[in-house]
Amino acid sequence: MPDSVNIKHTKALFITDLFENFKTCSRYLFALISLLSIFYGCTPQKKTFSKEQSAKINAFFLELLIDHQGAYTLLGSKPMTIESLFSSEEYEESLQYVESHPERLSFVIDRRLEEGWKEWKKNSKYFPSSNYILAEIPFKDSRNLVFVNVQEVLTIFRENYEDFRQIAGMDFDPQQKICELRDGKYEFWALILNNYVSLGILLGYGNKNSHFFENYMHTGGLDVFEASEKMDPRSFGGSPDLLSDPRFRAAECYLEGRPFYIPIFVAIDPVESEILVDRYKKEREQIRQHYQAKDFLDTTLSSYTR
Repeated sequence: MPDSVNIKHTKALFITDLFENFKTCSRYLFALISLLSIFYGCTPQKKTFSKEQSAKINAFFLELLIDHQGAYTLLGSKPMTIESLFSSEEYEESLQYVESHPERLSFVIDRRLEEGWKEWKKNSKYFPSSNYILAEIPFKDSRNLVFVNVQEVLTIFRENYEDFRQIAGMDFDPQQKICELRDGKYEFWALILNNYVSLGILLGYGNKNSHFFENYMHTGGLDVFEASEKMDPRSFGGSPDLLSDPRFRAAECYLEGRPFYIPIFVAIDPVESEILVDRYKKEREQIRQHYQAKDFLDTTLSSYTR
């Protein structure tokens, strides 16, 4: 066969192969583009807050994470943080009570939780999280904001399953109960959060401390106890005299200019309590460093959605 014919034949084969390869690559490219389109189409876009929205949500997380120690749920080992939500009428009544009872020691904070929670609910869809849950759970005549570290709660369920099973009165699948919480099904949670033992364990106060505390609440059999952080003004109950010494007013750590305490609980079992206090103090320093020289809200949202 003449060389010219071989050359033409080779060119034809090359062009045919190139065309087939192009079609194959095109199909893969189209599939890739489609997948990317689906992925980015389903991924919430970054939310830009207005100045007013940003102020409300920032104040919400400042109060939840620092004043109510929710930072230990976000960045530490505390499984759950719970704080009551008040109507404007209930809040005014509490302020009136404080003013009319100066003999009782009270600490009034700049309450922004309820206002910020309303704003957060409007925008939470832009910040989906598989690791955390923020939910409002009704308890009898009250409403409670519940902040959950999913993995820590699953660990607590696993390590204390028999306690939770007896309190709930049923066998249960921990993962399923997490899903129910996300879906707004609160029957199981209302049961276990209405018991001192399971509530204390979920709040990170320890199994033994929680059992002892329940006994104290039902029988009054606990005579002497200490708070987890003795320097914490919240541990002095209703006795203003204990705050006459300036040492009792000083916090060991500050975050965003606010006193940043470890979670406060009744330290009944000395061994368990010492372990918990040491752990929370280490976490407090880690949390302080995590936020150091960073924007508080941006850092919080980044941690929440990680």
